[in-house]
Amino acid sequence: MKKLILTLALILCGYALSKASILKLQPNIIAVGSNPVCVVEDPLSGDIQIFCAGIDANGNNRYDEGEDEKPSWWVHSPTGSIGVANKYKEFDNYFVTPFKATIFNYKTHGNSISINFKSNTDNGKFTNNSEYTIYSTYNRELLLLDSIINGELINFDIKNGNEVRIIRKNGNDELNMVNDDAKTNFTIELDGDITNYTYIDLDGDGVDEIAILIDNERLQFFKFIEDYKIEYLNEIYLNIFNPNDVAVRSFIKDNVFWIVISLSFICLVSKLPVIRTSKIISNSDVQIEVEFCDIFEQEGAIIIPIMDTFDNDILNDLVNPNTLHGKFITKY
Repeated sequence: MKKLILTLALILCGYALSKASILKLQPNIIAVGSNPVCVVEDPLSGDIQIFCAGIDANGNNRYDEGEDEKPSWWVHSPTGSIGVANKYKEFDNYFVTPFKATIFNYKTHGNSISINFKSNTDNGKFTNNSEYTIYSTYNRELLLLDSIINGELINFDIKNGNEVRIIRKNGNDELNMVNDDAKTNFTIELDGDITNYTYIDLDGDGVDEIAILIDNERLQFFKFIEDYKIEYLNEIYLNIFNPNDVAVRSFIKDNVFWIVISLSFICLVSKLPVIRTSKIISNSDVQIEVEFCDIFEQEGAIIIPIMDTFDNDILNDLVNPNTLHGKFITKY
């Protein structure tokens, strides 16, 4: 009874605390543009940078009056008015996908942010140059405006003093690192199309490596090393068996007989009875082994359970001939 009362008391206390938390921590709803795709905090000012992809109703990568809405950049200050975000800029071009704005220290300008735009495509091919920009997060001044020829920049970041670019192009995509001071430009061509990416500290040394998802099936890892270069680390296949893959389907079709035989053998083996098992008695060195076999063919002493009347008459059914005792009498 005491345990029941204590349990009920804990439940009531937990419920009361949860209600108090709900009353205390009301959500801060902020009105911004359509389709927010990225929220990032400026580590220097604490301001929240909010990027909204807008609306491209017909998917033509061009703002049309009426149904469309331009992409926009909003800033919310946690120390300012609750629920208020200021719109600092609208853009004529639509953001690249995936859109991940990153804040970094750009040259002598302090904290800056990269905003990248998509390229037009025709049948999966890039048909024009796409712009990418760098703005100061302090005064929203445009610091850099550049373009990618027949492609688009997915990410621009600063790692170990180097400019790192992830570029989507016709053909294989690229991972590029530039150091203006050393006048170096190092590029790795990736085998496939970049789907997504993230920075991650794999070895715990405080320096991020980069993981890139390629063709939605392979995750490749790269490390930024000395001499302004990029080192390939390893690759993980996320979808080893894809039944829709042409090569897989062809393999199944050409080897269906042996696949059926192999699966049948596996099923047969898995259904075979266990003929031997063993178990160690807890807190001892004694091991008991149970084996399904002919006990009379085994070596050593054999212990057979018998009736407490020590009968040995099988003919008059005093001993069941199908028991181990009866079989022992019959055999010997």
